[in-house]
Amino acid sequence: MIVRDAVDKYDQPVYQLIFQTAHAHVSGRFAEAWGAEPFIELPCRFNTLPAIYHHDDGWDQWDPLPRVDPQTGRPMSFLDMPHIEAESIWRHSIEAVAPWGPLAQYIVARHFSILRSESASAKTPGGIAFLHHYQQKCEFWLAQWLVSDRDRTKERAQRALDELRFFDWLSLWFCMAERSEPHQMETPDKIPLDIVPLGAGRFEISPWPWKVNEIDLSIMAREIPAKSYASDEQLQQEQGRITTLRWELVPGKRSY
Repeated sequence: MIVRDAVDKYDQPVYQLIFQTAHAHVSGRFAEAWGAEPFIELPCRFNTLPAIYHHDDGWDQWDPLPRVDPQTGRPMSFLDMPHIEAESIWRHSIEAVAPWGPLAQYIVARHFSILRSESASAKTPGGIAFLHHYQQKCEFWLAQWLVSDRDRTKERAQRALDELRFFDWLSLWFCMAERSEPHQMETPDKIPLDIVPLGAGRFEISPWPWKVNEIDLSIMAREIPAKSYASDEQLQQEQGRITTLRWELVPGKRSY
């Protein structure tokens, strides 16, 4: 669950609750059209693109029943999840991409392993066990993928992982907050991407990395009053209203 602070059409403070699967779909949309020169198209597309689209499918059972962060009274976001529950969700996400082969499982598992290794819970018994388990699984999945084709390399697998992590972060940047300041993001091609908000959900991107003339995106969010919730039940009973978040990305003036 992404919890985004916003104001509604009546200028009242609200929380916008966004499903992780909706965010992952945005990351997949970014990846699918990527590759205008000088940017390189998605590697191993048959495995990598579905992995990007589905890397958060483990949240399917959790997001419809949001919970309250007991310390703040806010809806609990993916950033606030207890590590044991997050690891369970991640396991389901890794299992969800199995139909797209060992490379898909490898890059999703490596993505979550990096997140765990960089967190405060990395040294806990659960964190250590999670990292050890998926280190072994990743070695197996990578070897399984490499052995089936001599053109497959560890470098291509690393590039696929870099792409997943980049598109995940690019989507999160749009989904997590209303953006009003320019931002620069490093791409897997080592070419900086400049993002300039123009207002009303419109953004200028330089240099333009997609093989289409513009990118139009929309996702659904549930708006609920921004207040302290006393229990999970109170939060889950708050119906709120459904709103649509839209972004329009257009080419900027800077070329590479």
